[in-house]
Amino acid sequence: MLTSTEPADLIFLILTAKAPFARRGRYHFMPNPFRLRRLINRNRANPLNFAQLEYVLKSIEPLVVNWGKNAERNYRVIMKSFTETMGSLDGLEREFLDKVRSFYQNRVGWYAASQIQGLQIQDRFSKPGENPKYRVRLIVTGEKGRLIGRGGAYVNELRNSLNLEIDLD
Repeated sequence: MLTSTEPADLIFLILTAKAPFARRGRYHFMPNPFRLRRLINRNRANPLNFAQLEYVLKSIEPLVVNWGKNAERNYRVIMKSFTETMGSLDGLEREFLDKVRSFYQNRVGWYAASQIQGLQIQDRFSKPGENPKYRVRLIVTGEKGRLIGRGGAYVNELRNSLNLEIDLD
């Protein structure tokens, strides 16, 4: 069962597997960090965060040379994507936090905006030709009702305007 398999073993399977052919003879791409984390965390009792995933990826680096050239290439692709994504994640979280606070300041008032203590990007979904959609978790102090709005009006408007899926914590 994959839920009890060690993350390093799952990454080994991903790196060493030969990708199936897609249309027009092109291979599928290696998973981005969000998809990789989603694959590893599927139905897992204790899901990994990005810091834990980074630790696993770095811990298997010395072993990858023994797995073949294909695995080495795949590892370099995943690590490059992971490093780029993690480098831009903090800035993207701050940008979304500013936009979300600005939204609530304009719609509800400064008190609602001040209740939002932080924002964490949990996942990213992308379709070809479309802007990526992010699932974020808002860290809130106090009452959440003012942020949700009547019938979820504020949350729905925020979802549509910023292309976000929002979880309130």
